[in-house]
Amino acid sequence: MNATPEDGNGEAIELGVAEDIEIAPGFYHLGAINITAEFEDDQAGNYTLELGDRPGFYHLGAINITAEFEDDQAGNYTLELGDRPAGSIEVEAAESDIQVIAASASEHEIVAGEEFHVIGSIYQGGNVDGPEDITLNATPEDGNGEAIELGVAEDVELSPGFYHLGAINITAEFEDDQAGNYTLELGDRGHRRLRFRARDRRRRGVPRHRQPLPGWKYRGTRRRYVERDA
Repeated sequence: MNATPEDGNGEAIELGVAEDIEIAPGFYHLGAINITAEFEDDQAGNYTLELGDRPGFYHLGAINITAEFEDDQAGNYTLELGDRPAGSIEVEAAESDIQVIAASASEHEIVAGEEFHVIGSIYQGGNVDGPEDITLNATPEDGNGEAIELGVAEDVELSPGFYHLGAINITAEFEDDQAGNYTLELGDRGHRRLRFRARDRRRRGVPRHRQPLPGWKYRGTRRRYVERDA
């Protein structure tokens, strides 16, 4: 440790030496050096103290830079701050992956033109909230014809790693010319399928499980009691 007169008169005075200092490459050791020193009676004055060959000040944590990568910059990077290595970072592509984990329909057999509802629960398997559109499709079970889009839940968002039970509620209906048996699919994953039957409203018969007992007759979907014929 040296002391240099501030008035420029005189040589620097060596006040002490910390000998045989060791430290592993790339490491810091705060407070590693402790030198005890004193001035002689004839050395009164104002001095600048220098420890080692690096005079001046240090400021730990003086620089704080906030940064981000663009969507097309996914990859592994080595960071450098100035001319110093600052570590490495892995950048993942920003992707939303909203998965339908459960689905159910309010009805499994309806007349064309009648509304029904499909409820879905979701999970966000991606690393951003979204948004995504979740579509409800109906595919004919006989393999004839294209899938019918019955409805869309638009701009669905969910935080990464979270579940939301019953998050999706789509109201749908079939047209008169769409009677048949369908498999319903909510979202783009076929593992959530619901069997469904749509009947033509012009052929609105009584289901087998609702056949009238003797003495009862059906009118439309309501039943009334009529006396037996004599």
